[in-house]
Amino acid sequence: LLQLSSEDYNLKGNSILPLITGDGEYTQSKFRVDCRYIFQKERRVCIRGKEFKYITYLDKPPGKNEEFFDLSNDPDEKNNLILSEKYLDKIQEFKLEFEKKKNYIKLIRKKPV
Repeated sequence: LLQLSSEDYNLKGNSILPLITGDGEYTQSKFRVDCRYIFQKERRVCIRGKEFKYITYLDKPPGKNEEFFDLSNDPDEKNNLILSEKYLDKIQEFKLEFEKKKNYIKLIRKKPV
């Protein structure tokens, strides 16, 4: 998809090409997404499933660095449920997924392109 050679990069993770092309099947139920837009100061990491999304901000202090959304009922992500007792088990599931994936995806440049 990106025409990256395995000789140039050491990539870890799963291809999402089946989701894009519609060919084959993609079985992973949650994705890690790292994003930071130009001119944004805070780095954020998201674990996204079909119905829920967990976001942690890496540059914010604890207690102000997490968000959790029920995408089925709140597709515009206006209601942060991180403190909701109702979603406590689901939030913990996504936090554990974040910890598992924390160091899983790394892009290490081996040689100049």
